[in-house]
Amino acid sequence: MSQLAALMNGNALNHNAPFESGYGLAAKDATGALLAVLNRTLGAKTTAVNMADAAHALVLGVAAAAQTRLDGVVFLVDAQSTGTSEILTYGSTEAAMEDLFNILVNVGGEGVVINNDGGTRVGYLAPGGAAMVHCDGTSLRVYNLTSDGEVLITTGTIPTAQVAAMNATPQQMVPAPGAGRFLQPEWVHWFLDFNSAAYNAAASGDTLVARYTNGSGAILTDAVAGDAIGAASADYHTIVSRVPEVIPVANAAIVAHITTGEWGTGDSPLKYEIGYRIRTLDFI
Repeated sequence: MSQLAALMNGNALNHNAPFESGYGLAAKDATGALLAVLNRTLGAKTTAVNMADAAHALVLGVAAAAQTRLDGVVFLVDAQSTGTSEILTYGSTEAAMEDLFNILVNVGGEGVVINNDGGTRVGYLAPGGAAMVHCDGTSLRVYNLTSDGEVLITTGTIPTAQVAAMNATPQQMVPAPGAGRFLQPEWVHWFLDFNSAAYNAAASGDTLVARYTNGSGAILTDAVAGDAIGAASADYHTIVSRVPEVIPVANAAIVAHITTGEWGTGDSPLKYEIGYRIRTLDFI
């Protein structure tokens, strides 16, 4: 049993995680290191779940492709998505999962939507979020452990073809948070990762914004002029804030949208980093 100096309050952390003399933790990647510490300090089986940019299922019994067996307590989930989220389904029936209890931790950079075996959404894990999951034999319940209102950050890339047609087809950045909850944006960092050809973005009308739901939803952030970012001929960064007044919309996604016309031809992806909170609509 060795000791590590704790990072808080001057305490020591007792553990028996595997170390290599002179090198530190035997596991060198972040997920492996977290698994090692949790396995040894909690005494509970911890399992990494790599969703590999696709829907995945947690199941009792033998796991097939795109499945992980439910034989642990703590599951470290990484969507590894090229989009904003992936679906994680508890694939066995509630009756079969009676008295099931586990903890999910989202260790990736994208959201994880949690469904029951019937395909009904029962929870959502933002990047860095954690939740307890319990089944009483009738219902699967997800109890979010992330503090309500904590600022969360999601990043993503909108490919060239989608950028060029984003007036007609807005692109989702943050998925809907579930019944009774709403997304409160704080800021968006837009990054046009210039390739070789600027978009045909007009000065009037073709502005870039974040909205609720779709192209008709309430505008949530300050607008960026199309001729500033879309017509840029080099990398372009800008950070915009939430508009002064936002009327919350329950269970609505946040999307990227071009307000009037299309940017048309161009060959640069649009990257974003959005800071937001998941809030409860009925907070009293």
